[in-house]
Amino acid sequence: MENTSFDILDTIDKIGGVLEGEDFKVSAYLVDEELYTHCERLGEAMKVPPFTALHFASIFFKCVDEDYVTVKEIASFLKINLSEYRYLISELNKLIDMGLIGKEESYSGRFTYFVHTEIKNKVYGNTVPVPETLETDLYGLSDFADRCFERVQRDRMSIFQATEYFDKLREVNPELPVCKWSKEHNISGVDFMIVMNIFHRTMNGYRSHSLGDMISSYARGGRERLSLRRKYTLGNTPLFTKGLITWEGDDVQSREYVELTEAGKIAFLGDEAKLILAEETRIVSSDLIEPEKIAVKNLYYNESSIQEMNRLEGILLPDQYGQLCERFKSQNMNAGLCVLFYGGPGTGKTESVLQLAKKTGRAIRQVDISSIKDKWVGESEKKAKAIFDGYRKLCKGLDKTPILFLNEADAIINKRINVERSVDQMNNAIQNIFLEEMEKFEGILIATTNLHNNFDPAFDRRFLYKVRFDKPSADIRAKILMDRIPGITASDAAFLAETYDLSGGQVENVARKIVTEMVISGITPGKELIEKFCNEETGFRGATEKRNKIGF
Repeated sequence: MENTSFDILDTIDKIGGVLEGEDFKVSAYLVDEELYTHCERLGEAMKVPPFTALHFASIFFKCVDEDYVTVKEIASFLKINLSEYRYLISELNKLIDMGLIGKEESYSGRFTYFVHTEIKNKVYGNTVPVPETLETDLYGLSDFADRCFERVQRDRMSIFQATEYFDKLREVNPELPVCKWSKEHNISGVDFMIVMNIFHRTMNGYRSHSLGDMISSYARGGRERLSLRRKYTLGNTPLFTKGLITWEGDDVQSREYVELTEAGKIAFLGDEAKLILAEETRIVSSDLIEPEKIAVKNLYYNESSIQEMNRLEGILLPDQYGQLCERFKSQNMNAGLCVLFYGGPGTGKTESVLQLAKKTGRAIRQVDISSIKDKWVGESEKKAKAIFDGYRKLCKGLDKTPILFLNEADAIINKRINVERSVDQMNNAIQNIFLEEMEKFEGILIATTNLHNNFDPAFDRRFLYKVRFDKPSADIRAKILMDRIPGITASDAAFLAETYDLSGGQVENVARKIVTEMVISGITPGKELIEKFCNEETGFRGATEKRNKIGF
């Protein structure tokens, strides 16, 4: 609340006039009736004691022509002696805590005082500034941080004063989670400013934070900047050692952006962290494939794949999977299940993942590998890491562990290449992230690939199960034809299966064409038309059918 009922600039001018007057030759601390009257009026308007108003008016008066004033200059203006310096310093600190003046340390170590630009503007506009109380709640703390960082960026507040400001905020609000945590771990000064910047940006919806920008903005000189960068890059701070922040990238070159871990959000935000974590889970969950939305399809496998698929289905049943994870942990093993489906296109790899999820009641988080790669340096690596960070959030927000589905993961699990271009370095960096994440992975990951011959050996041991999907044998093709094509006889299905080397995906295309023809013409396609559809599927890439013209 601001008082505008009297002329503040005129009152300050009168106080300055008394102090500069020839008749005023003693200490201002000895009560002078005229001076005290002006200070009392100013104090009432500003909601501060008369002598606090005196010191504010003195600094303001001296800073009209100069930006800064020293303690010696203030003492000389007030005509106080050396024994009264302690009281003067105490009063100046009160004004700093109230947000009415600032304090700066010069390179020589000398302190100077100044009036904030926004405070000056208020006085010139005849608006009475009043002390800001630093006692606040979690949201108010973020507002204080916002105001402080804005003052620093606009050169309205020095780095020295900003660090003192935040340390005072912590002292005044000891029960707030971020203040309590930083005090317990003895984090103060520039380190606490960095903590507050991360806290403030997180409260405003930012996920990552440029550590380099923060250090450059808040370090007092090149030596401190280098020291801070070294300390943070090596992780020699409780923020890292206590697991509260982590790097977005895993290699040294990408150690620029940091983000709060879940433990960090809880330590910094307390109960409010639940709201942020719930919102993050909601965003990550928005593109989930829920099991109830997956259509049931009959799948037919060659004999070699049936046992593997039955085993996987049994493992992923909730009770069995829970027991398996407990057993892994009791043996000091990662409770992660990574599976690779490999084989030619159209052999049922993707549909098998969907049906496994359907039968075991698990949601699917499908990842488009092509969407990871970005033209901007470092962005692809961030996206790759975000896949696993998002999945971990999902696991904590769902009752059943979901499936992380890396469809057509050829670009990730193929052999690494020698670095000749920046894109080669990016590809290798992404692969390294996947290798490291899979090493510590907890959950269910299924990847599919068509190009298993180019499989990188480093991924071999990270996939517990590797299931091969071959083109179906003739008897399996006949079963698929019977299941997919309405009205087909067993003998016709067997004959087509023997004649055409169709994959499951190609049979699906033939069935879709038959349905389309039924919708368009209103009749069921005859033998010649079904044969034509089969020829189109097998002959598209120059394949030669066993017979060019076949009847039934």
